[in-house]
Amino acid sequence: MNQYSSFINSRNLFLHPPVDFEDWNAQVDYDEMAGAEKYSYNTYRHYILPYLKNPKEQTIFDINCGKGYGLALLKAEYGFKKCVGYNSVPELVEACKIRHSNIHFYRDFIMSKQKNADYIFAFNSFDDYNNKSALLLRLRQALADNGYLIIVQETTNINELNNYFSILEKTHGVKPLYQSNISSDVFTAIERMSEKNVWLSRHYSSYQSAVNNIKEYSIIVKVFQNV
Repeated sequence: MNQYSSFINSRNLFLHPPVDFEDWNAQVDYDEMAGAEKYSYNTYRHYILPYLKNPKEQTIFDINCGKGYGLALLKAEYGFKKCVGYNSVPELVEACKIRHSNIHFYRDFIMSKQKNADYIFAFNSFDDYNNKSALLLRLRQALADNGYLIIVQETTNINELNNYFSILEKTHGVKPLYQSNISSDVFTAIERMSEKNVWLSRHYSSYQSAVNNIKEYSIIVKVFQNV
């Protein structure tokens, strides 16, 4: 498990999320519903809100959906017309189908014929596909007109990631709307948590040591629109 995945799987994360999120809907117990995947939903919700228009008439894809709770909570709160999740692990795809009967789940995003997504979330998705060119093309093909692509990606090679972004923009014609490096926010969140929890403090020390040895480590958020 990579560094950031280990971090986001910690239930303690939600004491201090890595970016400032909106207030939760107090009528929903997200901890009980999603556990650690509350972070995925929290991230999705934070970055989708500026572009959310008419979700009950819109479709959303998550191409690295985990256990599907991020999509399930978006569906529950906003009532998206259609939600589609993808996961490269067959066992997780089947588990998702059992847990979330009102969402469509598939194994391979690149091979899928689904299209016209108003929103696509790609959360650490570049790690799952060796053929990056096919992935970038498929991201463009799957977007509806004026659809939004939200990428959250950790990297130790920012130049390589920026090259992917450039291909999306210059080759596939999607318009960049927003970019942020949230690495420092994530590190600050861990540091704050380490002050409150002895076990997490040791976890943080290990994490900090790794990050200090990989100076180029970054977590990038990038939003595109298909115009």
